[in-house]
This record gives sequence, C-alpha cells and structure tokens, in this order.
Amino acid sequence: MAHSHSGVAPLPAFGELTLVMAARMYPGKGQPELLTALSKLHPRYPGVRALLVGDGPPRGEVEAEIDRRGLRNVVTSLGRLTHRDMPALMREAHVVVLPSYMSGEMFPICLIEGMALGLPAIATRYSGIPEIVEHGETGILVEPRDADALANAIERFLTHPAFYSAMRQKALARFRSHFASGAVANAYLEYYQQALNAGTEA
Repeated sequence: MAHSHSGVAPLPAFGELTLVMAARMYPGKGQPELLTALSKLHPRYPGVRALLVGDGPPRGEVEAEIDRRGLRNVVTSLGRLTHRDMPALMREAHVVVLPSYMSGEMFPICLIEGMALGLPAIATRYSGIPEIVEHGETGILVEPRDADALANAIERFLTHPAFYSAMRQKALARFRSHFASGAVANAYLEYYQQALNAGTEA
C-alpha cells in the first residue's frame, strides 16, 4: 500500500490542516479572502496553517494584512518559487486553495499539481476551475469573494477526516484518469512554463 502512495502528501493529524495557495499576487486572486477566512478559523483551530506562494504588486499589502490580523504564525508568504520547487512544497500541505475571481483565470495548473499528489482543492466556482475541481468529489467549490464559505469549506476538512480522506482518493483517481497521460501532462507543463515566462500576462 505504501508503495502505491509514494510521492503522495501525508495525511494531516487531527485538528491540523495546511493549505497551499500558489497564485500570483494580483487583485482578484483571493489572498485577502483567504486571510479573512483564516482569521475566523484560527482561534478555534490553532492547527490550521497556510503557505502562500507567489509575488506581485500587492504582496506588501498582503503581508501587512497578515500582521494586522495576527496571523504571522499561521501564514507563511514564500514569494515566488520555481516550478521545480512546487512538488516538495505541496507535499507539506494537505489542501490546495484558490479563491480566485480574476478575469482571465483560465485553467489553474496548481489545482492539477495538487491533485497529482492527492491534495483536494478548495476553489471558487469561477471560469475554468469547475472543469478541474468536482464539487463534493475532489474538492469544494465556493462562490467568489465569499470568505465565510471559504472558512466553512476549510472547517469541513478540519472536522471530517473521513470526508477529507475520501476526497484525497478521488483527487488522485481523477488525476490518473483525466490528466496523467504523458501528452496531457506535457501540454500542461508547457502551458505552465509559458505562463511563468509571460510575466504579468498570465
């Protein structure tokens, strides 16, 4: 059994949950909504954590908001990482979160990368995201800009380990059935590299 799960992120301990959000810091990507959700949850769930990957003009504001909300021990802002660094980082997390409502959000590759490691997603019902995340199967979809719904989704994973485990299995299975063929994977990798190289266009 362990062999078949090589490379898959470990299960969280009860009451712990680490979220990873890999998204450029631009208005509409949803970092403020995530911070609002975390500030609601943290007093009741001290084991919740978030890793923010990405850079952009509002990064200073995002980091000031982390301090203002007293979340410095909860949220780590890592700046921009290379594509090669992402799998190792994602293995430290349990859920991919993407509360985006940015116009032009097409097909966020971080959701597929997470799925490949057995990470369910919490994301918005927006643009191409529902084509990747099956609500109630491989993740939870919430309405854009709804920090309360985001907090509720995170809390559901925190308090229902069996639900979380089932989502992990389905996320892995969906990755293998939909996204794991070599041709498809290469196409996404090329798309991802283009997005990284395109600067502010992606």
